[in-house]
Amino acid sequence: TNNIMVTFGCDFQYQDARHWFKNIDKLIHYVNKDGRINAMYSDPVQYTLAKNAANITWPLKEKSDFFPLIETYHAYWSGYFTSRPALKRMIRGSNSYYTFARQVITMGRVLPDINKWVALARALGLSSHHDAVTGTERQHVAFDYAKR
Repeated sequence: TNNIMVTFGCDFQYQDARHWFKNIDKLIHYVNKDGRINAMYSDPVQYTLAKNAANITWPLKEKSDFFPLIETYHAYWSGYFTSRPALKRMIRGSNSYYTFARQVITMGRVLPDINKWVALARALGLSSHHDAVTGTERQHVAFDYAKR
């Protein structure tokens, strides 16, 4: 179709939003100046609606994978589902304990040490981040997850 999505940035890239948007505004201005392309800010919903309006059947990608992905020199995203198994097991075990304890507390059988309870809830919330779940976080971040 005539619709192309161009995404910008990634984790840790938008600390200075004014700087980013100022430069993206310039890019949109100069792309549109030619008149053949209409670049604009949009969102995934608008993009998907435009793609669906084209009424095209898209083929499935069944025989291959998108991984390993190369981000930068010596920075490969592979082992996406198998990386950091010890951390993933610890998170799963902690979540099982938390769920059991929550049920016992709900039944009124035990009153928790609220400080420990809140610390575990926060640690589990943090470990549900998309990089922790997949194991794609940097090593120093994995150490921090384990410490909590």
